[in-house]
Amino acid sequence: MSKSIRDQLTDTALDPEATPTIVRVTYNETLTVLRKVERPGEPTYWAGTPQSLADGKRCRYGLSVDSEGWINGSAAINFITSKGWRPGSKRRSRKDKASAAKKFRAAFVHALLMAKGEDTISMLIESLQAQTGMEVAPASMNQGDLETLALMGITHDVVQAALANGLAFNLDMPAYIARHVRPTYAACEPGEWDAESEEVAITSSLSEGQVFLLRLSGLRFRKLEVANKRRQRSRR
Repeated sequence: MSKSIRDQLTDTALDPEATPTIVRVTYNETLTVLRKVERPGEPTYWAGTPQSLADGKRCRYGLSVDSEGWINGSAAINFITSKGWRPGSKRRSRKDKASAAKKFRAAFVHALLMAKGEDTISMLIESLQAQTGMEVAPASMNQGDLETLALMGITHDVVQAALANGLAFNLDMPAYIARHVRPTYAACEPGEWDAESEEVAITSSLSEGQVFLLRLSGLRFRKLEVANKRRQRSRR
């Protein structure tokens, strides 16, 4: 029987309890950024979503690896086995997927060892900021923050990694919504939700959760002059 990750780390003089908070696993032309989730009395695991190195596309599914090396996430392993589901990719056999999982596990252990001594909290903050587009800093989050993140559609693994490592997101609603509504089209500002806001929300394909957050925050949309001029010309 192969050694567990915990045993392998002990053999190489790395305290299993002091493993890095983030590791980057490159294998089979894919990259998986795995973030550590560790809480007292609960199993430790690293979670993330693989992406293709060829085109940067993320897998629709995530995976997790526990401290004993067990990998959860067969759909993500399929993605990794197929080098990112390239056009024309064929369905892989169970043997292929088992081999890929084994090699991915070895690459994960290697990444843990290579990250020894790095400032992985800073790396974790950069990773969370890059994926969400929000500023991240050491702080605690309350239930209201978690509900806001849920309505924003932030994935569970991202939220749990931040929580477990004492990090919080800067929930700047105008800055967040500016990523979904063209800045040349409409401005997000304090005010009562109205028909103009409704039109911007519909034409920008905002989710019901996003609209709920805006209204809860006392924000509305004001269409900009350039957008109004285009609208008037289209009616002529």
